Amino acid sequence: MGALSYHAKGEKEKVWVINPGHPITYGINECIEIPADEMYGEPQLTPEPDQTIFLSWWEGGDVCRSGNIFYRGRGKLFQFTPGHETFPVLYQKEIHQVLRNAAKWMAPSPDMIIPTTGGGHLCGDARENLDHRL
Repeated sequence: MGALSYHAKGEKEKVWVINPGHPITYGINECIEIPADEMYGEPQLTPEPDQTIFLSWWEGGDVCRSGNIFYRGRGKLFQFTPGHETFPVLYQKEIHQVLRNAAKWMAPSPDMIIPTTGGGHLCGDARENLDHRL
């Protein structure tokens, strides 16, 4: 198993849309250019995603799956890697659009019933083996 690859050098990042039909990519051109960001490379130490909709490239040559979808039961999760506390990535209008689209796409339908255990809490059992996090 490889090691997590990341650094905060502020390299230019290009976030490529690789699933242009997905609702999270609505209103986004084929590529979002970010002048400076923290780099996350492969391998990512996350479960295999159900779908990947963005792929990032940094000027140093690293790449990573940067927009991943996970389905868990009747829920949807969206992992989006761009953003760092010292780089103004989260102020870019394209990033705002991605986050708005993701929130709208992940919102549960009004008639969704979430199963609970006896005390009204969701079951805390992990769907996948999380031993790699230790």
